[in-house]
Amino acid sequence: MLLHMMRERRSVRVAEASSRGAVAVVPHAARRSVAVVVFVSSVVVAVLGARYAGVDGPGRWDALGMTVVDRGLAPYSGDLRAAARLLSPTVAGAAALLVAGIAVITRRPRLAIVALVGAAMTGTATTVLQKLVDRRLNGTEALPSGHTAAATALAVAVVLLWVSAARRRAGLVTALGVAAVLLTGTAMSTALVAGGLHVPTDTVAGFCTGLSAVLGVALVVDRVAELPRNRRCDRLPIETPDRRGTRCSSPPGPRHDRVNDCDSPASQQ
Repeated sequence: MLLHMMRERRSVRVAEASSRGAVAVVPHAARRSVAVVVFVSSVVVAVLGARYAGVDGPGRWDALGMTVVDRGLAPYSGDLRAAARLLSPTVAGAAALLVAGIAVITRRPRLAIVALVGAAMTGTATTVLQKLVDRRLNGTEALPSGHTAAATALAVAVVLLWVSAARRRAGLVTALGVAAVLLTGTAMSTALVAGGLHVPTDTVAGFCTGLSAVLGVALVVDRVAELPRNRRCDRLPIETPDRRGTRCSSPPGPRHDRVNDCDSPASQQ
């Protein structure tokens, strides 16, 4: 009896550990909306890249945005330039390592992968797009903004970890997380424009690049991580009075506790 109870407790602990390790980065109910965000962000980057390919200096909409920013923040341009350079892509990458470490400690391996791969994808996409678009400001490639992309990617990774850890009021936490990502992108964009390092369209493209890169990686990681559960599992025979079926030996759940009628001899007749 005591041995049986110990085995049951051990199986419960294993199931709980497995469930924590398999925490989805993006909840199933939100994946369609996230996919739309990734698509729209990618389209914005493509449109801005095509519009300003080979263009030197600001465009018409850039001039309007720069005028608005300069009116209120011109006296602080030097401080804002220094603050923007402080959060460089290198610093953001180091912070992504920290986020990944926290995700590993809290047994969220998918989030750890998203934080690291998302940061790498953001940096790669930014570098490649800058070469392809060749939009220059002060002689340097500017679109999309690498600083804005890196800051946005880091903010998205942090928010995903925060939302995943929230046990109550998930809707409120998600709304606050979205606001935090928008605030981070806006603050970095404003600092870069006020400091004369970028024009507004550079930063918009950078924001969309970081957003689409991390969220796109999150969707792919969830999809790949869930493929083994759907297509591959160790099956154990189960004998019933009227038929013999098979069942997955995965952690208990509503889907795995049911007899698989498709693989049973009765269904194949």
